[in-house]
Formats: sequence, C-alpha cells, structure tokens
Amino acid sequence: MKENKKLATEALLQIQSLYAIEREADEQKLSLDERKKLRCEKAYPILVTFEKWLYENYKS
Repeated sequence: MKENKKLATEALLQIQSLYAIEREADEQKLSLDERKKLRCEKAYPILVTFEKWLYENYKS
C-alpha cells in the first residue's frame, strides 16, 4: 500500500505542475497563441517526463 501511495503522490505532483501552468496562463490573460507557446515551453517537457515515468512505473 505504501508503494501505491508513493506512486500516486508522484503522479499527482506531475499533474499539479500542469495545472499550475494553466493557472499562470489564466493569471496573465494570455491569448490562445500565447497559451500554446507557454504549453510548448513548459508543459510539453513535463508531459514527456511524465509519460516516461508512467511506462517505468506501470508496466503491464
């Protein structure tokens, strides 16, 4: 159970970082193009890392 909690916590932290980027975009009132740029710069690397983490930790 502790391992599952640890993995869940790690996953949630990654997801929270993505939501933080969206909050940043909202606070700055970014246009759609500016949001896309921000997501490419900040969210994409997180998603790539998260995908790798998922494959490493949730192998079938």
